[in-house]
Amino acid sequence: MEKDTKDLLIRGVPLELAEKMKTAASLHRMTAKDYLILLFEEHIRELEAKGLSLSLEKKKKK
Repeated sequence: MEKDTKDLLIRGVPLELAEKMKTAASLHRMTAKDYLILLFEEHIRELEAKGLSLSLEKKKKK
């Protein structure tokens, strides 16, 4: 069973940063997509470890 996913488009990334990110992904033998997901997940875990709640709860309609 696949997870639900969402497509993200990030515009305006400085060229040097994009190239360095792709190089870092290659060094980890990962695709750029997988590397970015890993970085996002690690950062979110760090924030949650500090006690921040990042879940958006949906309100029930009355």
